[in-house]
Amino acid sequence: MRYQMQKRILSFRGQYDIRAADGSIAWIARVRILAWRTTIDIMTASGEPAARLRRRVLSFPGTWDLTRTNGPSAEIRRAFRLTRGAMTVTEDSGHVLTAEGDFLKREYTVESTGDVIALVSKRFFSLRDRYGIEFTRDGETPQADDIPVIAIALVVDRAHHEHRS
Repeated sequence: MRYQMQKRILSFRGQYDIRAADGSIAWIARVRILAWRTTIDIMTASGEPAARLRRRVLSFPGTWDLTRTNGPSAEIRRAFRLTRGAMTVTEDSGHVLTAEGDFLKREYTVESTGDVIALVSKRFFSLRDRYGIEFTRDGETPQADDIPVIAIALVVDRAHHEHRS
């Protein structure tokens, strides 16, 4: 499965379109910046809620809570590594995903139990705020299991935009 994530240029509060390989919209992410925390709603193409990301207030390093409508919740936390950027996604079930790579250049991999499950890259896109998310599994249909990887890409992008402003 291959996705293309792009931030809409003319959106007031921030909106991302996540398109499937055939160009159709698979997921929509809307950013809401409240007084104390940032919230990102992830929805299906038809507008049904699939998950919500909420940044924890006064957390160090930046920690986000991922709440799915039909599935386990998770915590996304920036990990401290000396050589590369890293994030961990820990689901309530104990399943852990790890993202490692160059977050500033948006070139990183997502691993589960030592196996690479997805690659996130900005390398092949010249336009601003456009990323490729490629899963190593077969199949061309969007799945709910893709949400944690998409959430990592959204958190990395939000952190980059908050750091720039």
